[in-house]
Amino acid sequence: MTIASEEILDQFDRLRDPEKFEVAAAILKRLTAAFNQPNSASLQEWKQVVFHLAGSWGEEFPSLDQIREDRGQDLPREMM
Repeated sequence: MTIASEEILDQFDRLRDPEKFEVAAAILKRLTAAFNQPNSASLQEWKQVVFHLAGSWGEEFPSLDQIREDRGQDLPREMM
């Protein structure tokens, strides 16, 4: 795994569940679009499609701040 991949996974792990669902929905939307194209990949080629999606968002992918901007302020948590 590359450093960039590890960093992405680390940031994903820090997301709250609703934010993870938003990211998963965005990925699913991209996969659905990839498989619904006229020359769509066969089911056996899905790994290649997923592999080529890496970095395909470029600057379009929202930052953590953008994902969280419509969320309210967290309440103080109890000390452990």
